[in-house]
Amino acid sequence: MPLPGQGFLAIWNDVVASGEAEWLRWHTREHMPERVGVPGFLGGRRYLDAASAHHRYFTLYLGEALTTFNGAPYLERLNNPTPWTRATAPLFRNFVRGACQVVASAGAGTGGAIATVRLLPGDRPSDAAAAATLVDRLVAIDGIVGAHIGMADAAVTSVPTREREARGAVAEPVFHGVILVEGLSRGDLSRLMPAIDEAIRISGLGAVPAETAIYDLALSLTKPDLA
Repeated sequence: MPLPGQGFLAIWNDVVASGEAEWLRWHTREHMPERVGVPGFLGGRRYLDAASAHHRYFTLYLGEALTTFNGAPYLERLNNPTPWTRATAPLFRNFVRGACQVVASAGAGTGGAIATVRLLPGDRPSDAAAAATLVDRLVAIDGIVGAHIGMADAAVTSVPTREREARGAVAEPVFHGVILVEGLSRGDLSRLMPAIDEAIRISGLGAVPAETAIYDLALSLTKPDLA
């Protein structure tokens, strides 16, 4: 289905292998519920590519607006990390994070898997007309249930916070934009990647091949789940 708000926060990361079980406990029991509970957050999803050695995890937080991700309620959380967050933050590796303005979004339902296509400098995710045409073309393909395009905002993403400091020397590169394609399954998305790549190529929004990965949905939370 179309994303419910006008902003989202996209995060890719790995975790130190020896601490992965503890990281998952923290992320499931504290971190995601805490984030989804912040005013302006509409939901959160964690995805996993169990076979990957790089960017095994992808997390998507849905927001009412781009400004949800540099607004006072969220910054209050980021500047007051819990003891468990402080203990877990150094476990992150290969961290990529970007707050995005929704440019186009279409679909019906939430897929069991998602393909992420990070756009690079020089690509054109802000072209609203081309983005709308692309998402409509993608959701018309059998096996695809949703497609969304976001333009990353470096100023919103890069606000200094205490939680950011707690991650230590982990680099946090900012990407230019992202195309998210939701499918019924990993198998469907894997089979359809040539068609997805071709649709992106002819849209003119981004170069193909780009930084692409496919993830299985592991956890989804919305505010009603926290009641």
